[in-house]
Amino acid sequence: MRYSMVLVLLASAVSACTAQPEAPDLATDTGVAVVIDTGTPIDPPWDSGPDLLADAGSTDIEVLGQDVGTMDPGEYDAGFTPPDPPDPPPEEDVCAEACLGMPCGRQCRAACRVALPGVPVEEREEYLRCIHDTSCETWRCLPDREISQACQDVCDNRSLRQCSVELNADPVVCGHECEGLLAMMSSPARQAWLQCSVNQCGIERRRVNCDPTDFLGPPPTQACINRGTTLVQCERDRDRSAWAAAWECEGWRSPNDQSGLGGNTLVNCLSDATCAPQDFYRCLLQSQERTGLADTVSEVCRRAERCEGLNVFCQMMANGLTRGVGQTGLEGIHECLRNAGDSCDDNRACIVGIWDPNVVEVHPLCRQACIACEDPTENCIHNCSRMRNSMSREQVATYDTCIRNRSAAQQCGEFLPTTCLAPALPTVADTCRRYVEHMTDRCPGTRFYNPVVLEGWCALSGVRSGLTNLESLTECVNRTGCGAVNLWETCTR
Repeated sequence: MRYSMVLVLLASAVSACTAQPEAPDLATDTGVAVVIDTGTPIDPPWDSGPDLLADAGSTDIEVLGQDVGTMDPGEYDAGFTPPDPPDPPPEEDVCAEACLGMPCGRQCRAACRVALPGVPVEEREEYLRCIHDTSCETWRCLPDREISQACQDVCDNRSLRQCSVELNADPVVCGHECEGLLAMMSSPARQAWLQCSVNQCGIERRRVNCDPTDFLGPPPTQACINRGTTLVQCERDRDRSAWAAAWECEGWRSPNDQSGLGGNTLVNCLSDATCAPQDFYRCLLQSQERTGLADTVSEVCRRAERCEGLNVFCQMMANGLTRGVGQTGLEGIHECLRNAGDSCDDNRACIVGIWDPNVVEVHPLCRQACIACEDPTENCIHNCSRMRNSMSREQVATYDTCIRNRSAAQQCGEFLPTTCLAPALPTVADTCRRYVEHMTDRCPGTRFYNPVVLEGWCALSGVRSGLTNLESLTECVNRTGCGAVNLWETCTR
């Protein structure tokens, strides 16, 4: 029972650490500052501490070197033989253009964006012309083609809706939708989704989540695919897909540009571990020994041992897991745990505080710098604080110098936390800038968010672990196309 509770906590940790944007609250955040002129200056009612911007120097910050490395995508073979997908759709959002202003325009765009990737290239022009004229009955425009056996098997499964697969009830339309979804997936993801929707969904009344949108995006590494494949064979994990388990595994990885962190060591050990809880614990202890933190973890997690469900969680995070925990954040966790006392709530807050905006400890420099840049928002201070936590000591020294000097000189850029990425994390900053530029150029719908803020979120994604790079991110954008899913969440993971 305790072990299963730990897994719930770990899953929460991974989802919270993944760099996902939150929609702005348009009802309350108008971006307009209300100024009340009382005629006399008012001292701030809070203690802002020492002036950390007073000793600011040059805004010309020396750039550090950075190498995040790369990891090869894994392979997955569930025995299916889906056809090779056609070339990706054109670079512009042709579905939006074809359906724009037509009756049933919204439904037309939705149907087109799912079906078009699977339509043979030579038939796409006729398909787009047809839906422009028949926007309320786009199914009439689907080309006459043979549906693969794999997609026939998917559409024959009457339990799909119970497994979060929402395909058309008509077998012909369903087949075309299935082919379009497969065309958006990487090769190992196609195998994983077919395995889930054909061989798992509904078998022994299982309601395993086979939502096809969860299978889009870059593929995980072989180590995590192996881990996911093993986990879904365990009694307690038979109601989730191997793909979901693999991506949870990838969420444990550490920033790959730093040493002394336990995430990658843990993941590599788990690649050939069994379902047995003792195997997981063996890998956990091995990762602590490899980082040289075994004694420190034992010391700082001593009080967490008596807190229900917290001990293993503490041992993982205090050894440096997830992309949000670098050398700086790890030292912060250790210091916080040493000062936490016997309170389980305080110990838990130390661990989740590395990423949770509701409890994260805001660094004073981030606070003062955001105010100096006239951006006194949680978005600014939390991005700045979380970015610092993910960095090495050398990286954070460069980042802090940039934050201090540029905010003092009012050279804040469009978004200070992102502006100061380039000198501290040059490879990541360049990758994220070019990725976001490609995504917003190709798919105008992704411009809902400020691209500069997206670059900051990207810098906490799999780019930091080496799981994704500019090539894989660009390929994901091209393969997935515009509008069928949230492209940012799909490709950035």
